[in-house]
Amino acid sequence: MRGRRRRRLGRGHHRRLGLDLRRPDDVGADPSGRARHQPDRQVPAARPRRARLPLGPTRRRVRARHAGRHRRLPGRFQAAEKLPSTGALDTATVFALADASPEAKEDAVKALQTELVELGLYEGGIDGDFGPATTTALSALQKEAGLPSTGDFDAATFSALQQRYLAKVVGPKQAAAGADATTTTTAPAGDPNVLQSGDEGPKVLALQQRLAQLGYRPGSPDGRYGPGTESAVLAFQKHEGLSRDSEAGAEVLSRIQAPSGAGPRSSAPGPRIEVDLDRQIAFVIAGSGTVTTVNVSTGSGKQYTDSDGNTAVAYTPVGDFTVYEKDDGPVVAPLGTLYKPLYFKEGWAMHGLSSVPAYPASHGCVRVSDDDQDFIFPLIPVGGAIRIYGTALGNPDQASPGF
Repeated sequence: MRGRRRRRLGRGHHRRLGLDLRRPDDVGADPSGRARHQPDRQVPAARPRRARLPLGPTRRRVRARHAGRHRRLPGRFQAAEKLPSTGALDTATVFALADASPEAKEDAVKALQTELVELGLYEGGIDGDFGPATTTALSALQKEAGLPSTGDFDAATFSALQQRYLAKVVGPKQAAAGADATTTTTAPAGDPNVLQSGDEGPKVLALQQRLAQLGYRPGSPDGRYGPGTESAVLAFQKHEGLSRDSEAGAEVLSRIQAPSGAGPRSSAPGPRIEVDLDRQIAFVIAGSGTVTTVNVSTGSGKQYTDSDGNTAVAYTPVGDFTVYEKDDGPVVAPLGTLYKPLYFKEGWAMHGLSSVPAYPASHGCVRVSDDDQDFIFPLIPVGGAIRIYGTALGNPDQASPGF
């Protein structure tokens, strides 16, 4: 982003999205089943609330504001769509969710592009446009998996993507970071000893209230284990050095009564932010001194190619910085769209994104969820301090500001 003009999006912008993510058994207007493609570089529209798509192991979620039924629990949604009511986000459910609205489709493509970047197959921007660069990357994935190289995103390609992502991205990251800190385990659906996505009731409500009391952001205390509660539990697990799976099992429920993880390093007054690269969390200290802990994902340390063909390393700078500029809305940058960015060094920023994994995955910026950025943005003024510490992945001499 250094030396390049950023484009601020207005609320009146409109855009078209060419991806038609169908359920595997759908029959649409196009009998070939191919997605309708548009160029990768179209400008995404600003939206006051953004959808989340549950695409892949990082548990991305849909929250389509124009489709009230998609706010229901997965099992209820499946019943409404006449799908098997498993409560799990299987392939058929993901396709049905993605078909809910244009917003969901856009985030579906962004999630797809993000995973393809991490697999080393895609070098374009995370822009939500299903165009030539995305279809080329999918064709390469299909060739690796022994599938027909059509460039279409069908059920077989979805399955191949998840298998390779788990094997090549999630597994190595867990091994490198240590099984005790990052092992992702998923309890069987309906396990009464584990609170997880889709659960409801007084136990979930008590968990939400305790998380809020400790300075996390589980969303409204409604007794429903949704995306906000998942995010807060993940932040708590990172803070305490527990397994990172966004589920509240015996370990979480015991530790939450007497947490022992360290808080902010500095006692300086707010408003300010501390980013802990090792634990992948940020402490947001308000002017009143209140501390809120949120998930972050920072530079992966990997080499990537930008939109101009230049190579750089995804590195997050370490040190003391101040916010020199902030934009109250989505901003288009060469590598993707930054939601309400707080710029703190050259083109590096802390910004929102529709999903935040449990590990370093950005091109160098500090990513938080859109909901968390909505909370952070009004608290941190221009001139507000941002301190980043811990182990930064990658070579700083090869770094460039990145999404």
